[in-house]
Amino acid sequence: HRTRITPETPEDVMKTPSGRTLRVAIASGALVALSGATLTSLASSALFTSTASSTPASVTSGSVLLDLAGTSSTTLAVTAMAPGEARYGVVAVTNAGSLQSRFSARAAWSTANALTSTLTLSVREIPGAAAACGPSLGWGSGDLSSERAAGTGQTSVPLFGDLAAGEQAGDRTLDAAATEHLCVQLALPSSAGNSVSGLTSALRLEFNAEQTANNA
Repeated sequence: HRTRITPETPEDVMKTPSGRTLRVAIASGALVALSGATLTSLASSALFTSTASSTPASVTSGSVLLDLAGTSSTTLAVTAMAPGEARYGVVAVTNAGSLQSRFSARAAWSTANALTSTLTLSVREIPGAAAACGPSLGWGSGDLSSERAAGTGQTSVPLFGDLAAGEQAGDRTLDAAATEHLCVQLALPSSAGNSVSGLTSALRLEFNAEQTANNA
């Protein structure tokens, strides 16, 4: 069996493109499409830009800190106290923080008994650590607190100010780095009877501060 090959006429060659012709045509079309996409991308991203940053600025929060340095734990230590007697001690309250603050004060007894409900506490501001602190101050008028005693069965004695946030009656204002000196009087009234004899309790003075800024 023989296969007959009929020569292509010039017209057939013109009508049927060769594989090379098709490949060139496809490649050319793809190049044109790629060129169009590249031009579009360049046109959309051709932007001049610039960035500048400020010099870092330090930001530090303020602090509220009371310091009782210089106030001895024996300031109001008393032994063998008799009815009608009073003892005195100076307490230095310093604002060691960076913000102005206001503070309140209270006394706290370690044990509640007949002695703690009979003893009275009075507080008065004095000009400095070396200022007089004693009977000569004329106690009463001008005291920050006068003759405060713990209630029966109670260990806490409010002296001045209030623990509640915001400005309260009796609160003391203290600038940063400032110190306020307080003279504290501890007295056993002459009316005290045998019910308080021989009793003991430890006294602690507590000062609580808060910022004044944005805290009306």
